[in-house]
Amino acid sequence: MSDHPALTPLANIKELEYRDRIQPTHDSPAAMLAKIRSSGRLRILPYLRSAGILRPSGDVLEIGAGSGWLSAELSKLPAVTRVVAVDFSEWLVDDVMPEIQRALEARVEKIERLRGDFH
Repeated sequence: MSDHPALTPLANIKELEYRDRIQPTHDSPAAMLAKIRSSGRLRILPYLRSAGILRPSGDVLEIGAGSGWLSAELSKLPAVTRVVAVDFSEWLVDDVMPEIQRALEARVEKIERLRGDFH
């Protein structure tokens, strides 16, 4: 069993240590938001929807949600009733996701943030 109760023994603890201890010293939520906006990521969901590749609706699970930008975008879709955003980093889930989601004008009442891994 992992020393982290929300995680399975298969979780990459070295990656988690980077995310929770090192990344916060190099990235801020504001810097992450700037990267999200400049990278073109915010065009991915509209493209997938317009191409008919993806039609999210109902409850949506985002595994490895990171900063939560995709969960924010999904929450704005009328057909999506709930988004569960899962990441194993406490810093990302508790500190970054709320700021990113507010900045992107997410429907935060539709988003549930959880700490855990995808194993």
